[in-house]
Amino acid sequence: MRASVRIWVMAAAVVMSVIPGQGIMAAGTADMLVDAAGKGDLAKVKTLVGQGVDVNSSSVETGLTPLIAAVSSGRVDVVKYLLDNGADVHAPTNRGLTALMAAALSPRMKEIDKLLLEKGAADQALLDAAERDDLEAIRALLDAGVNVNASEKSTGQTALVVAAYYGNGEAVKLLLSRGAKVDAKTARGFTALMAAVLDENNTETVRILLEHGANVNAQNASGKTALQLAMFMNEIAQDLPRGNPGGDSSMITLLKKYGAK
Repeated sequence: MRASVRIWVMAAAVVMSVIPGQGIMAAGTADMLVDAAGKGDLAKVKTLVGQGVDVNSSSVETGLTPLIAAVSSGRVDVVKYLLDNGADVHAPTNRGLTALMAAALSPRMKEIDKLLLEKGAADQALLDAAERDDLEAIRALLDAGVNVNASEKSTGQTALVVAAYYGNGEAVKLLLSRGAKVDAKTARGFTALMAAVLDENNTETVRILLEHGANVNAQNASGKTALQLAMFMNEIAQDLPRGNPGGDSSMITLLKKYGAK
């Protein structure tokens, strides 16, 4: 079993111990909906939603949502109904488990994955995988048809920008090899290169981006280039222990080598 799937399965297994329909008594309307979804009682789910119970309500104790309960139990009809009625595919439990993660343990994983991907769960999952440097998850999502250049709605961040910011060089290389736009900008005009230079430890990631043609002199919405951002961060670092007083960082040297002005 792949490492990333093992992690998802382990996380889902923890939640399975508290999934309604697995021996836990429901209390209150929210728990009643979660319980019905976990049991696959579509008629009761429809009744509760029709009575005004929030489709995104969750267990106070675990944060389990009706959608995650239905996904984990392989209740495809309930999953589809909840999604069609506004269930949030990104909502996590108190332990951080999302519906897409829970689908890894579902007895009807392929069918449920398809429903979740159609509702946009995959875009956020790709960004999350890029943050974790989870290469197997990135490959699986891209193989399933997720847009490598999909961006987070409010910030405009792409998976490449996220991977670059966290210095996840292998994820950066994988995303670029699958068609990620090296100079795609966020809502504030930041490219992956600009994101990478914000951490002086990301020199190798910066090198990868430059070798793949990143525009070293691109400007963000404030008119700042990667070099200017790196110089600012270097000034801050000089005031910290183990700083580099009076000299350029390796990051700045690398940027200048590639023509930064």
